[in-house]
Amino acid sequence: MAKSNNANLGKTPASLTVVSGENPFLKGLPKIPTVDEARSILLSYGKPVPSSDGQLPAKNSELAARLLIPTDTHARILVDIMESVWASYEARNPLNPEYRARAINANAFVRERPRNPADPESRPKQILSVPKKSQKSEHDLPRGYIVCAPAQCGRMKLADAIQAYVDKGAKKESGATFEQFLIKDGEYRSQYIRIRTLRVAWPLDGRLKSLLYNMFCAINAALGPYAKLEWNTRYCASELHIEAALCAHGVVINLGLLIVEKIDTHEATSERAMKTWSALGRFTRTTGIPVLCFATPGALTGLARQSSAIGSLCPTGPRYIRPLEHGSNDWKAVVNAIHAVCFPFVKAQRPPLWLYDVLWSMTFGYPGLAVCACRAVSEDMRSKGFTQLEQNHFCEVAVQALSVYIPHLRAIVQMREGNNFTFSSMLRHGDWLTFEFIVKVLPSLEYSPLMPSPESLKAS
Repeated sequence: MAKSNNANLGKTPASLTVVSGENPFLKGLPKIPTVDEARSILLSYGKPVPSSDGQLPAKNSELAARLLIPTDTHARILVDIMESVWASYEARNPLNPEYRARAINANAFVRERPRNPADPESRPKQILSVPKKSQKSEHDLPRGYIVCAPAQCGRMKLADAIQAYVDKGAKKESGATFEQFLIKDGEYRSQYIRIRTLRVAWPLDGRLKSLLYNMFCAINAALGPYAKLEWNTRYCASELHIEAALCAHGVVINLGLLIVEKIDTHEATSERAMKTWSALGRFTRTTGIPVLCFATPGALTGLARQSSAIGSLCPTGPRYIRPLEHGSNDWKAVVNAIHAVCFPFVKAQRPPLWLYDVLWSMTFGYPGLAVCACRAVSEDMRSKGFTQLEQNHFCEVAVQALSVYIPHLRAIVQMREGNNFTFSSMLRHGDWLTFEFIVKVLPSLEYSPLMPSPESLKAS
């Protein structure tokens, strides 16, 4: 962001990096790890410290919900993301006159004041000017990633860990998470900002306009007290304007990674959501900025209806994270980690053998549910002064803690037994079922009497 084009950047944080003769956006980025290094990085994120006095402090109780036991799939996701972040910043070099012109145009679009929407001549001019201000560079490639995981399988924990690593080393002042660079290139002097990661929630109504507003709020939160973007009603003049605003803001803040989270079945499969999927695909295709989407299996069926967005958001296919298999080493590692965090006050340092089987039979290998059950048991044991895990007591308290999830657990049992689902039950439980099962069952439901056809809706 050139300072001369950004009057809103008032107060300047103390950390201002002066760069000359090199791409400033590569400065300070964490290295691209190997798969083994990525596993260690993810494992160390939020690693809890056992209590030394036999009591479970609140800090450890909160860390139990942040536990992440990485697999090779988790590690490869982090490696691929870092490769894309580096490649994207290499292509977006502000010392390159072509990219500099794009940044200035994007800045002008963001700062342009709204014209009179009633003017019949201004509206067509605005629409026609949008493609020019967000036009694609030959160096830009779609860098989209879809992580497909059922509910309570660690989507948010993985997002936390990836964001923490990408932001590693970035100085934070007064709540601001952006960095500033003063670029000197001969007589050229310009000031740019960089926001390494931006985390945006999928809109509850699935609308493209709501996604832009969520992104707008996330940018202002990252800028902190040093700057404030003003909402421009012209952004929403048309879908083309909204898409251009998404791209322009990403270029202006020199974004490294856009994380879109909380993509659930109901919100991501509506007709409104189809335009949002498409816009995200065009965002990474136009700007070359990596986009990482965390979607449930049911939500992924919404993307499956947008062919162009598929090629941009998951050019190499989705990355699947599945519930853990009974008796697997990964499941044992999860139970060991949960036991160490939730039960530091028990006499036995390792979990009792029955815990592996009992906990899996209650949760079917969903790590988030296992954490929920063990935290409830831990709190009950501390309140009663128990220092040893008893199977009957554990089952009694854990069942109560998981009672709110019973409808979804029953749906998982039905899926494992191969029973049929109605379309409405698929919408209710699509966040918990596997993608393979959903795509197998869904085609038979699309035009069944349970789901009215487009013709019947028109007739009514």
